[in-house]
Amino acid sequence: MKITSFETFLANAGLRNYLFILLRADNGLTGVGEATLEWQEKTVLTLLHEWALGRVLGRDPFDVEATIGGMIRDQYQGGSTVMTAISGVEIALWDLIGKACGQPVYRLLGGRCRDRIPAYANGWYGGARTPAEFSQRAPAAVELG
Repeated sequence: MKITSFETFLANAGLRNYLFILLRADNGLTGVGEATLEWQEKTVLTLLHEWALGRVLGRDPFDVEATIGGMIRDQYQGGSTVMTAISGVEIALWDLIGKACGQPVYRLLGGRCRDRIPAYANGWYGGARTPAEFSQRAPAAVELG
């Protein structure tokens, strides 16, 4: 199996952008990764297309260590934007591997260690600036669960 396509999608979600990577393999399977870095998504997007793409196309997605390890060794400047681009590619590789193996990614990475994980969602706060405004929005968030 080889990676034949590398696409990115920048999605505006109101208060922020989210950056996704879609890798497609020659057998039709796809892997999705997320490479959002708050307020720096366009910089990460540029890195993905100008630097990471050439290090990923044609590779076997199962060669995670060689692909990702090589990218880490080759990034001389480092920093959060480069590491976010690399991690987004790695997530997409693992997603592809999971689909190829018919397994969820958590199982490939060591298995389940909890039955439940508490989640925190605060997307309801948009536009609030004062304690009173936050207080007005809180009941709607509680109703959402």
